Amino acid sequence: MQPTFFELPYPLRRVANVALRMSDSPEDIYTSLSRLHGHLLSTPLSQRETQLAALYPVIYAHLNPSFIPDTETTPESSFRLRTLCAITAIKLLDTICDGDPIIALDVADLWPRLWAWIEFMHNHDYFPLPPKHSSLAQIKIDRFSIIGSYFSVLEPTAATPDVYSFVLCVWKNFIEFWEGRGSGNRAAALSDYDHQSLKAILYASKFVHYCALQGSFPNLIDAAGGHGPLAFLLVRAVTLLYTLYKRCTEKVRNMCLLAMSAFIFVIFQADEPVLDQTKLLAAGIVPLVTQITLRLCSPQDGPAADKNQLASAIFFYLAGFCATYPGGEAGAAGVKAGLLQASLLCGAVFPNETLTTPGICLLHHRLRQLTSEYDFMRALIKALPEAQTLVFTGKVGTSRHLDLWYSFVQVANDRLAVFADFRSRLVNTRSCANFECNELISGKKQLHRCGGCRASYFCSKACQKASWKQQRHRSACLHVKTVSNVIDKPSNRFPLAVYLHDYQTRKRTLFLEKLAHIHGKKNTDFCVVLEYGEDDVCRAHVAETANWAFVLGKHHYEEHSATGRHEMHIFQFEHHEKNDAKPIVLRCNTSAQLDGMMDIAGRIPAGVDVANLEERCPALYQEVMALADMKVVEIYG
Repeated sequence: MQPTFFELPYPLRRVANVALRMSDSPEDIYTSLSRLHGHLLSTPLSQRETQLAALYPVIYAHLNPSFIPDTETTPESSFRLRTLCAITAIKLLDTICDGDPIIALDVADLWPRLWAWIEFMHNHDYFPLPPKHSSLAQIKIDRFSIIGSYFSVLEPTAATPDVYSFVLCVWKNFIEFWEGRGSGNRAAALSDYDHQSLKAILYASKFVHYCALQGSFPNLIDAAGGHGPLAFLLVRAVTLLYTLYKRCTEKVRNMCLLAMSAFIFVIFQADEPVLDQTKLLAAGIVPLVTQITLRLCSPQDGPAADKNQLASAIFFYLAGFCATYPGGEAGAAGVKAGLLQASLLCGAVFPNETLTTPGICLLHHRLRQLTSEYDFMRALIKALPEAQTLVFTGKVGTSRHLDLWYSFVQVANDRLAVFADFRSRLVNTRSCANFECNELISGKKQLHRCGGCRASYFCSKACQKASWKQQRHRSACLHVKTVSNVIDKPSNRFPLAVYLHDYQTRKRTLFLEKLAHIHGKKNTDFCVVLEYGEDDVCRAHVAETANWAFVLGKHHYEEHSATGRHEMHIFQFEHHEKNDAKPIVLRCNTSAQLDGMMDIAGRIPAGVDVANLEERCPALYQEVMALADMKVVEIYG
């Protein structure tokens, strides 16, 4: 039965009939379809849905896969007109739905036909070239954006062969198109065509988001060629969107922000990241997202829809990434890019957003932990004063998150003093890695560090070449990189310096605990335990060695020795994943100290508690403190 098209204005009913009659000439059919599309574009969005029932038969008929031309036998003119008719039918569908998922679901049965035509044009790189376009990349974006709105709402897309490669092609074409235009072309971003190209990347971001939610993201990773290429593509896309966001009008800014948010959500899924974190870090995601957060938190940043909520969410994802990354590289990269300033500004500008407080708490907890990381502390030397300037000048107001900041600054300043002392001792004792030179290079400022292992230093380029060629550093360099966790590098040694410092600041109190143990147990079978809980506050106490057998014998642990504060120390480490606690067992007693405490323990009068020794027996107390201050390096046991 022939449709009557009552929903259309009277002049267009005959046009719709011509478009539906497949027996008419291709030129007439194409002209009719184009007139219908022009009418829809002039119709308000609220009224387009009512015309879907009338035009649905026209769209359905022209997307029949049997009409796909044979590339070898179809004449060029017929080939072009037939393809243009299908493209215009797809445009009709896109204009009616306009990205509305509710309407798109009503036409879900069109997906197989829609995909057949798009795949045909994609595989053959065939797109009829309207005069206003000048490059194949532009045309692809224009055509691809037509069906992009259905990716995030039609479940059949996830099971469609090659759809993942198709989306990646959309993505790359968008990036190449914009990167080729030059960064300063602001006016170009306001044209109708460019707005359509932005819709393409917005739809692609929705599809990527959909893949992450539905568990089909591995298919996208395979289509991209692995985690690394997809990570770099994500970072490249977000970088471009951020550049456009900074330069364009509010309408374009809102679209860029939505697309950025969709990509960032995929990158930073907290429960189970879909991409390898190391690949993301290598692609530069942390500095990029840090800069985005800083921009969104800036009071000078222009208006954008739901910017506060999106900025808080982006900051929360960033904090989660830094907190869950196994090493300190993410924190160091973020601090170099302004992560500390971002946390302060985010807390001040968006204090009431639901994700701001958890994000700041999560980040500051991680930052406190990272103060025992060498690379992080190198970045903090410059970053902390810059962030403190925001507080001193009142640019963060009276943020209710400042108490967390002050707590972090207190720990950071303490560790920076340790770091300065550590680097001073490190430089003063470092010698040239050329065995035949062995010159102390403490006085030299222009040191040459091996770029491969990053563990060997040379006093000159000549020494570096000699070590590489004649002393087989080439082979040693490869070995160092594979076993970097056991090499005596500054990044491995600095945590030991932190633990020595924390022990030293509590040493006098600990010696009283040692004396109490000897006095009460009549033996010297004990060790010192430094425990770092979730708040990263060191809690030091003396315990019987037998109570720590799970560290010393039953469980795997790492053992290191280090000389510091005039004592030799042996460390055992055990990480508890359940409660995020990190106990460090120290055996740092020398025979001279133990002999002295045994003697003092035997002279404590009956009935005197060691806890009251300073008050009851001041002379004995001073002897204990003198033992604690002894400068000895004799190892016990």
